[in-house]
Amino acid sequence: MIYYTILFAKNVELAVIALLGGSFLIFKFSNGYEDVAKEIDWDMLFFFAGLYMLSYALEEIGFTEKIASMFSPIISHQILILFIFYLISIFTVPILNNVPTALILAPVIKILVAKGVSPLLWWTFAIGANFSTNLTPLGAIQNIVAVNFLEKNLGRKFRFFEYLKWKILPVLISLIIGAFYIIFLLFS
Repeated sequence: MIYYTILFAKNVELAVIALLGGSFLIFKFSNGYEDVAKEIDWDMLFFFAGLYMLSYALEEIGFTEKIASMFSPIISHQILILFIFYLISIFTVPILNNVPTALILAPVIKILVAKGVSPLLWWTFAIGANFSTNLTPLGAIQNIVAVNFLEKNLGRKFRFFEYLKWKILPVLISLIIGAFYIIFLLFS
């Protein structure tokens, strides 16, 4: 049975499997689609669908290739490229969110690694992006969900700068540790 399931899953798109699983869960554990649809954040779903389409379009029209070509003059300076991408991830993720930043920059990183930049560039971006997501409520979906949950349950608003005040020190410490880790990986 498991063999046929794996064989079937290899030939089916991941989106179809997710929809089938979601549909099963809706019918098994709820009173129908209408009950579940009330709780779905449709704006967020359409936002992410648009982001994936935008990312694909940017790659298709060659925008990501143009961004990657901007690094051509410094392609032999590995440390500088790693440092630049670390800073890019630190400054863009808290503002744009981790998903759009990754969707736009992952193809750029793929191109740069293919042109000879160290594969450590993937780690550099991942460390900078993941640690900096916690800096603002916009940095990651879980931050937005957590702030909304707190606001509903505590009955008060959490302002952007209040969130930032609580998060800046832990994020800075983790980013410094991440930078040392990248340096360690680069020279080991």
